[in-house]
Amino acid sequence: MPFTIGGEWIPEPQPVVKPKHPVKVVKEKRGSSIVTVLLNLPLTPEELKQLCSTLKQRLGCGGSIKSNQIELQGDKVQVVKDFLKEQKNKS
Repeated sequence: MPFTIGGEWIPEPQPVVKPKHPVKVVKEKRGSSIVTVLLNLPLTPEELKQLCSTLKQRLGCGGSIKSNQIELQGDKVQVVKDFLKEQKNKS
């Protein structure tokens, strides 16, 4: 019942929504360089900026955000996967 005995409203718990697509970390070749791309991140633009900044500092590489994807310079696929798993275990 959504009401208490005193008549107060109790909101129903919201179901946990799983993302439609899994997060992917892929390596792409662009010209003569390699770029690591993080796809399908379910984050707000501010959270994307924070994650991109943290990854760049931790990995010592350049990077940017383009169309809700984080692009990092170099082949950093395994290190990024390890970092994301570590962050998931913390929360």
